[in-house]
Amino acid sequence: MKKLLAFLAILSVITFALAACKNEAQAPTAPESTAKNESTSDFVFIQYCIYAPETASVALDGKSVDYNESINCFEAHLSKEGTYTLTISHEGCEPIEEKVNITMTEHEYTAELVYSDSHIDSAQENAARLVESLMKKCWSLDYSLEEFSFSSEEDRLRSEENMADAVSALEENLSAEYTVGAIDISLTPSLSGNNDKPLGTAEDDTALFFAFDAQYSYPWHFKSDSYENSGEMTKKSKPYIFIEKIDGKWCIKSFHIDLSNTDF
Repeated sequence: MKKLLAFLAILSVITFALAACKNEAQAPTAPESTAKNESTSDFVFIQYCIYAPETASVALDGKSVDYNESINCFEAHLSKEGTYTLTISHEGCEPIEEKVNITMTEHEYTAELVYSDSHIDSAQENAARLVESLMKKCWSLDYSLEEFSFSSEEDRLRSEENMADAVSALEENLSAEYTVGAIDISLTPSLSGNNDKPLGTAEDDTALFFAFDAQYSYPWHFKSDSYENSGEMTKKSKPYIFIEKIDGKWCIKSFHIDLSNTDF
């Protein structure tokens, strides 16, 4: 009898254990993929890069996009793929408004800015005025450029160094015996290739480039204890300049002038 009771007790334990295992196997569990999506959803975004000059204004669906100096482009963070309205404006250029399809694999845009004819004409006129002023400034042996506007302070300092070198070269030819008078300048735009517009763009596409054929003349006088002479000298040079319009003002990015005041 005792053996029978012991056998029945063991059988009851085994039956209870099997039922527990069956209930545990039937209990619902959260899908692994759902748990994974919930843990990573906060980290999904599209980095949309718009390559345009830093001085441009950029917007997506009317929302302004900021320029990121560390990656040299306008950077937008988007939470979903789709079609957006991109607008880009830059002083002197035709505005851009375009529908762009942004996905995880299509996340870059490069702006192709086109300057208006009126902007180019105004730039050329101001480029000639600035080049003539710079040549006369150099001829007077003055390398200070305080009265000119520059794209940046770095551009100003670099330009003043170049001007100082040009002034130094002129000073070397002058003496108490040899002097020169005021300079008279005539500038003609230099055409490039088949383009009827004498311009190009700087590497960052914000500054316009203008080159000129310059003809300049000046009176000279030489007097020593044993000899005296004077005359009129005419020479040629090829100055050029990069300029851009910032906040309504024409600013110099860089320039080159080459002058000589020798009598031969």
